[in-house]
Amino acid sequence: MSDLEAMRAKIRALVEDFGYSSSEIRVKESNSTFKLSEENVTAISQVQINGVATIGYSYDSTNNILTITASGFTSGDSVEIFDTYNDYTDSELNKYVKASLTFISLYSSVYTDYEIEDDDVIYPTPDNAVTDLICIISSILIKPNYSRYSMPGGVTVDYPNTKCKEDKIQGLISEYEAGTGVMGLITII
Repeated sequence: MSDLEAMRAKIRALVEDFGYSSSEIRVKESNSTFKLSEENVTAISQVQINGVATIGYSYDSTNNILTITASGFTSGDSVEIFDTYNDYTDSELNKYVKASLTFISLYSSVYTDYEIEDDDVIYPTPDNAVTDLICIISSILIKPNYSRYSMPGGVTVDYPNTKCKEDKIQGLISEYEAGTGVMGLITII
């Protein structure tokens, strides 16, 4: 798992984007391609033709199109597609991470200037504390009206609802630099 993959998992946990399951039923007409109704599909768990599971399909995640390649698939056949999707795409979350790195560069007097290289690697590699900071900043950018963010490692950040996202982020970075919250709770007042 890359650094960005791990960060995306943490950000999804922070903004409660746990993934959803859905299914849709289509009927084959003139061609074997189907544009899925859900956006941000992360996985196709099963495809059934007339109630029977098949492995004869491919999924184009860029265009959100499923193509049935199974032999014997004819006009009038029923297709049920089972998928999993999220509120945010990996690409969207990567953009929030990039924005978080910019905020760290702007507001931090201690942390190194981080950049995402072309191969989606953060340079220099952040340690775990900075990774958590990046994830919490990303979650503030995504859901600025939240008043509490909890990380899986036990760090919780409380905010009054009266602060704008920029003030929350600046306060968070200041508290991290001061070493507050290392044991668990950061309260920004």
